[in-house]
Formats: sequence, C-alpha cells, structure tokens
Amino acid sequence: MKTSILQAVKTHNAANTTDRLNTKFLTQKARRLYFLARDRAKICRYDFCWSASGRIFLRKAVGSAPIVITS
Repeated sequence: MKTSILQAVKTHNAANTTDRLNTKFLTQKARRLYFLARDRAKICRYDFCWSASGRIFLRKAVGSAPIVITS
C-alpha cells in the first residue's frame, strides 16, 4: 500500500510540474537535522540517508542496521 501511494505521488508530480503534491512533513528543526545528517553521510561515506515518519535514518551499507539520528 505504501509503495503504491508513493509511486502515485511521484507519477502525479512528474506529470503536473505546476500542481505538485507536497510530501514534506518535517519540522524546521528536523529539516536542519536532515541537512546535517546528509552532510555527515557524505563525509563518513554512508550509502543511505532518509527520513520517514518525522525521523531521520542513516545506513552504512545495504543490509546493515539503520541508525536513528536524534540530535
């Protein structure tokens, strides 16, 4: 269900560049933390950095356990 909804949002946004669906649900503090986490992920060579349900995650490699970033 989740993947079909996300795919539908991506399809809609690709077809409607002026009327896009807003999928950003991070607070200002979380956005800043996400920015810093992405920067740190590049420096430390983490393969994945993403947000889900308002939380930010890092993962070193495929199959490794995700790390929840809290501050």
